[in-house]
Amino acid sequence: MDSLEWFKKTRMIVGEDLYQVIKSKMQIEQHSVNEVLTKIGDKGNKFYVILKGLVGVFVRNEDQLTMINVCKEGEGMGELSIMSNKSRMATLVCLTDCVISTLTASQYKRYVMQNDIQRINNLVDLCDKVSLFNSLNRQVKIMLMLCMKEVEIVRKQIIYKQAQQAKNLYIIIEGSIKLCLKEGSKQKTLCVISDNEIFGDLMGKEVYQETAECESQSCRLLMISRKTLQKVLQSTNSQGILEEMKQIAHIKYCFRTQLKESTSLLQYEQQNIYEPFESTRTLFYSNGIYLSDKMVIRSNRHVMQSILNRSKIRRPVICVSVIERKSKLDSGLRLSSCHK
Repeated sequence: MDSLEWFKKTRMIVGEDLYQVIKSKMQIEQHSVNEVLTKIGDKGNKFYVILKGLVGVFVRNEDQLTMINVCKEGEGMGELSIMSNKSRMATLVCLTDCVISTLTASQYKRYVMQNDIQRINNLVDLCDKVSLFNSLNRQVKIMLMLCMKEVEIVRKQIIYKQAQQAKNLYIIIEGSIKLCLKEGSKQKTLCVISDNEIFGDLMGKEVYQETAECESQSCRLLMISRKTLQKVLQSTNSQGILEEMKQIAHIKYCFRTQLKESTSLLQYEQQNIYEPFESTRTLFYSNGIYLSDKMVIRSNRHVMQSILNRSKIRRPVICVSVIERKSKLDSGLRLSSCHK
C-alpha cells in the first residue's frame, strides 16, 4: 500500500503522523468486475483509492454513458463531489475485480481535502494558462485536467516520431520541446516551444506531422489521448474547441513548414525559431492565439493572406510587421489586418 502513488504523495505532504492516522481510518473493500461503485447523481459519500484493479470513469453523452478515463492502482477517485457538496458528475464501474480503500466524506474532509483543493487549484491555474481552454468553465477544466497523466522526460528523449501513429496531446508544465521535420535524410528544426504550450495530435491526423524531442535538461508534461479529450468536451457541450484547435494547429504548421523555406520573407535572430506563444513579445496573433515570437517578417500582409488561404480559416487576423529589430526590446512595429 505504501508504495502506491496516492499513498506516497499523501505521506510526503501531510507527514508521517497524520499519514498513519489516515491509513488507520481507511476501509478495504472488494468489488467484482462490472460492479458500479457510484452513479451520476449520487451523493458523494465516499472517497476511493484503488489498491488493485482498474476502474472506468463514465460521463453522460446525450442518452448514453461514455468512458472518458481509466483509473489504475494508486489513483484516487470521487473527491470532486465531496469538495463541492454536489452530486456525482461521473459513474465509476469496475473494469476488473478490484480491491479499493475508502474514506467516508467526513473523514476525507477532515484529513485530506485541503491538500486536494490546492492540487486541483494548481491544475486549473495551469489550464487557465493554455489559451485554447479559456472558454471552458471551471468544472470542465477540472474534469479535463484530472483525465491527464503527468510525464517526466529528460534531454534528447523522444516523445513521438514523425509518421508514428498519432494518439496523444501534451501540455508543457515546465521545460522546452523541440519540434523537428524530417526532409530526406536530414532533420530540420521547426521551432522550440516552452511552458503552457500544447502540442501533439492537434489536427486529428492518423500520424504525427513532426518529431517531438525534449530540448531542456528535463521536462514535465501533461498527457491526454485525443479520444479522451474529445469525449470530455462532447460530454460537456464544448466540442467546438476541437475544431478551433485543429484550425490553429493548421495555421502554425503552415507557418513553420512552408514559410520558413522562403529566405526572402524571413530572417532569424538565432538558427532555431523559438515560439513562446504566450509571450508578450508577440509578432503574430490570431483570435487570442499567439502564433510566433522571435521571427522577423518583411512582407506581412501577403504572407498572412497566404497562411489564411492554405489553412482555410475564416477569421480576422492581426499581424505585426517588424521593420527593424536591433534587440529584444527595440523594434519598429507596424500593425495591419488581414481578412479572408
